[in-house]
Amino acid sequence: MPEQFEASRHFLSDVRDRQRGLAAAHVDKGRPEGTRHVSGRLALGYAFATKDPPRVTLTNKFEKLKTTVFKYRGEDITVAPSKAIIAADATMSQGDNERRRAVNNYTKVRGGWKKDHSSPHLNGQMPEGGNVLYMDMHVDWKRFDDMIVRTTGGPSFWW
Repeated sequence: MPEQFEASRHFLSDVRDRQRGLAAAHVDKGRPEGTRHVSGRLALGYAFATKDPPRVTLTNKFEKLKTTVFKYRGEDITVAPSKAIIAADATMSQGDNERRRAVNNYTKVRGGWKKDHSSPHLNGQMPEGGNVLYMDMHVDWKRFDDMIVRTTGGPSFWW
Protein backbone atom coordinates (compact mmCIF):
# COMPACT_ATOMS: atom_id res chain seq x y z
CA MET A 1 0.00 0.00 0.00
CA PRO A 2 1.49 3.42 -0.89
CA GLU A 3 2.78 5.40 2.11
CA GLN A 4 0.55 8.42 1.38
CA PHE A 5 -2.57 6.27 1.34
CA GLU A 6 -1.56 4.55 4.57
CA ALA A 7 -0.88 7.91 6.27
CA SER A 8 -4.27 9.26 5.13
CA ARG A 9 -6.01 6.13 6.34
CA HIS A 10 -4.32 6.41 9.76
CA PHE A 11 -5.18 10.12 10.12
CA LEU A 12 -8.82 9.60 9.09
CA SER A 13 -9.13 6.55 11.33
CA ASP A 14 -7.85 8.60 14.28
CA VAL A 15 -10.34 11.41 13.57
CA ARG A 16 -13.20 8.91 13.07
CA ASP A 17 -12.35 7.08 16.31
CA ARG A 18 -12.24 10.36 18.23
CA GLN A 19 -15.59 11.40 16.74
CA ARG A 20 -17.12 8.06 17.75
CA GLY A 21 -15.63 8.50 21.21
CA LEU A 22 -17.07 12.00 21.31
CA ALA A 23 -20.57 10.64 20.76
CA ALA A 24 -20.01 7.87 23.31
CA ALA A 25 -18.70 10.34 25.89
CA HIS A 26 -22.00 12.19 25.88
CA VAL A 27 -23.79 8.94 26.71
CA ASP A 28 -21.56 7.48 29.42
CA LYS A 29 -19.74 10.67 30.52
CA GLY A 30 -16.42 8.89 29.94
CA ARG A 31 -13.62 10.59 28.04
CA PRO A 32 -12.00 8.93 25.03
CA GLU A 33 -8.21 8.89 24.88
CA GLY A 34 -6.76 12.08 23.39
CA THR A 35 -9.79 14.28 23.97
CA ARG A 36 -10.50 17.08 26.45
CA HIS A 37 -13.82 18.05 27.99
CA VAL A 38 -14.71 21.63 27.01
CA SER A 39 -17.96 23.23 28.21
CA GLY A 40 -20.09 20.14 27.61
CA ARG A 41 -18.14 19.21 24.47
CA LEU A 42 -14.88 17.42 23.78
CA ALA A 43 -11.91 18.95 21.96
CA LEU A 44 -10.45 16.63 19.33
CA GLY A 45 -7.00 18.23 18.96
CA TYR A 46 -7.44 19.15 15.29
CA ALA A 47 -8.49 22.28 13.42
CA PHE A 48 -11.13 21.69 10.74
CA ALA A 49 -11.67 23.74 7.58
CA THR A 50 -14.85 22.13 6.30
CA LYS A 51 -18.34 23.64 5.98
CA ASP A 52 -19.06 26.47 8.46
CA PRO A 53 -15.99 26.26 10.69
CA PRO A 54 -15.93 28.98 13.35
CA ARG A 55 -13.47 31.84 12.74
CA VAL A 56 -11.72 30.18 9.74
CA THR A 57 -10.96 32.74 7.03
CA LEU A 58 -12.97 32.53 3.80
CA THR A 59 -10.06 31.27 1.68
CA ASN A 60 -9.68 28.22 3.95
CA LYS A 61 -13.23 26.77 3.89
CA PHE A 62 -13.83 23.72 1.70
CA GLU A 63 -17.03 21.71 1.21
CA LYS A 64 -16.79 19.59 -1.93
CA LEU A 65 -14.16 17.52 -3.68
CA LYS A 66 -13.63 19.99 -6.50
CA THR A 67 -11.45 22.93 -7.41
CA THR A 68 -12.65 25.95 -5.44
CA VAL A 69 -12.39 29.57 -6.54
CA PHE A 70 -12.40 32.39 -3.96
CA LYS A 71 -12.57 36.14 -4.43
CA TYR A 72 -9.85 37.67 -2.26
CA ARG A 73 -8.93 41.35 -2.42
CA GLY A 74 -10.41 41.60 -5.90
CA GLU A 75 -8.54 38.57 -7.27
CA ASP A 76 -9.72 35.05 -8.02
CA ILE A 77 -7.79 32.42 -6.06
CA THR A 78 -8.06 28.85 -7.36
CA VAL A 79 -7.42 25.95 -4.95
CA ALA A 80 -7.34 22.37 -6.24
CA PRO A 81 -8.35 19.45 -3.94
CA SER A 82 -4.68 18.42 -3.75
CA LYS A 83 -3.88 21.83 -2.18
CA ALA A 84 -7.01 22.31 0.00
CA ILE A 85 -6.33 21.50 3.66
CA ILE A 86 -9.46 20.26 5.44
CA ALA A 87 -7.96 19.25 8.81
CA ALA A 88 -4.72 19.95 10.62
CA ASP A 89 -3.05 19.38 13.96
CA ALA A 90 -4.16 22.10 16.38
CA THR A 91 -1.05 24.25 16.05
CA MET A 92 -2.21 27.32 17.97
CA SER A 93 -0.92 30.45 19.61
CA GLN A 94 -1.79 33.35 21.82
CA GLY A 95 -0.95 36.10 19.34
CA ASP A 96 -0.86 36.06 15.54
CA ASN A 97 2.44 37.68 14.57
CA GLU A 98 3.54 35.83 11.43
CA ARG A 99 6.73 37.87 10.91
CA ARG A 100 8.09 37.71 14.46
CA ARG A 101 6.72 34.32 15.45
CA ALA A 102 8.75 34.08 18.66
CA VAL A 103 6.63 36.85 20.27
CA ASN A 104 3.55 34.56 20.17
CA ASN A 105 2.95 32.04 22.95
CA TYR A 106 2.46 28.41 21.80
CA THR A 107 2.59 26.66 25.19
CA LYS A 108 0.00 28.55 27.25
CA VAL A 109 -2.88 29.28 24.91
CA ARG A 110 -6.23 30.41 26.38
CA GLY A 111 -9.48 29.53 24.68
CA GLY A 112 -12.53 27.34 25.19
CA TRP A 113 -11.35 25.56 28.33
CA LYS A 114 -10.41 26.51 31.88
CA LYS A 115 -6.85 25.22 31.42
CA ASP A 116 -4.28 26.45 28.91
CA HIS A 117 -3.73 24.58 25.66
CA SER A 118 -0.38 23.79 24.08
CA SER A 119 0.52 23.30 20.43
CA PRO A 120 1.67 19.81 19.45
CA HIS A 121 5.13 18.97 18.07
CA LEU A 122 7.03 21.59 20.07
CA ASN A 123 10.77 22.10 19.91
CA GLY A 124 11.23 24.04 23.14
CA GLN A 125 8.71 26.89 23.02
CA MET A 126 8.14 26.82 19.23
CA PRO A 127 6.17 24.36 17.06
CA GLU A 128 8.21 22.37 14.54
CA GLY A 129 5.20 21.82 12.29
CA GLY A 130 2.12 19.67 12.03
CA ASN A 131 0.24 17.04 10.09
CA VAL A 132 -2.28 18.29 7.54
CA LEU A 133 -5.02 16.39 5.70
CA TYR A 134 -5.81 17.54 2.17
CA MET A 135 -9.18 17.24 0.46
CA ASP A 136 -7.82 14.60 -1.94
CA MET A 137 -7.08 12.53 1.23
CA HIS A 138 -3.30 12.72 1.27
CA VAL A 139 -1.57 13.63 4.53
CA ASP A 140 1.62 15.60 4.76
CA TRP A 141 3.91 17.18 7.33
CA LYS A 142 3.99 20.96 7.10
CA ARG A 143 6.92 22.81 8.65
CA PHE A 144 5.93 25.61 11.01
CA ASP A 145 7.99 28.07 8.93
CA ASP A 146 5.57 27.35 6.05
CA MET A 147 2.40 27.83 8.12
CA ILE A 148 0.30 30.99 8.38
CA VAL A 149 -2.58 32.02 10.66
CA ARG A 150 -5.85 30.70 9.19
CA THR A 151 -8.37 32.04 11.72
CA THR A 152 -9.66 35.38 12.96
CA GLY A 153 -9.70 36.33 16.64
CA GLY A 154 -7.97 34.37 19.36
CA PRO A 155 -6.55 31.92 19.83
CA SER A 156 -4.85 31.75 16.44
CA PHE A 157 -4.71 28.46 14.51
CA TRP A 158 -1.89 27.86 12.02
CA TRP A 159 -1.61 25.53 9.02
